[in-house]
Amino acid sequence: MLSATEQQAYVKTWGIFMVTRTTGTFVIDLYYLDQYYCELWRQQPSSAVAYLHPFTDQAGLYPYLSLISLPHNLLA
Repeated sequence: MLSATEQQAYVKTWGIFMVTRTTGTFVIDLYYLDQYYCELWRQQPSSAVAYLHPFTDQAGLYPYLSLISLPHNLLA
């Protein structure tokens, strides 16, 4: 129901930023909101948000798994 500009503002204000990844000419910021995730796809070099991709399924997180690095002694 919100405009694209309002959606971006909502995600940036209320979402919890998690990680950034790149693919092609896009930089993608992942945010977590109450029970769903949202990607903000920014076109380079302008960094303008091209579109938002909200999702709830865990499969959407797979592109981010290689970016996560936990300390080897985390559970020690």
